[in-house]
Amino acid sequence: MLSRKERWAARAQQHNAIAGRLRSEADALTAGHNRDIAFSTQPGRIAGRARQNAQAERAHAMRTEAQAREAKAANLQAMAERNAGDAEADRQARRDQLGEVRAGDRVRATLYGELEVVRVNRKSLTLAAASGGTLNVDKAHCRRVA
Repeated sequence: MLSRKERWAARAQQHNAIAGRLRSEADALTAGHNRDIAFSTQPGRIAGRARQNAQAERAHAMRTEAQAREAKAANLQAMAERNAGDAEADRQARRDQLGEVRAGDRVRATLYGELEVVRVNRKSLTLAAASGGTLNVDKAHCRRVA
């Protein structure tokens, strides 16, 4: 029995294969089209032009579906490649980038702008808010102000 991640990866391959087939079919539909501007702008109903326009519409629909399937495949592939704990490891790496911070230093918090550090905790900083209160902000969302 396949694991969930293996099923996601297999489904992503299926979506990519279908998208490739759709793109090649759309290219085949429009390959023999008359690109003459005079043909496209002739007044009246011309059967060949109507057929060509219908093929172009079908090709556009195929390309749109191929693009949607490629996006879905990319999402499934990204889900299959992620592991439990990856997000926390990324946050910890951003916390480590902040370096040594002491009370009284100034940092730029993502949502709140430049604020003064009141207290340093293991994973977060307590910052003095402009309103006079304090805010607890994860160190991963702060950058040191030079």
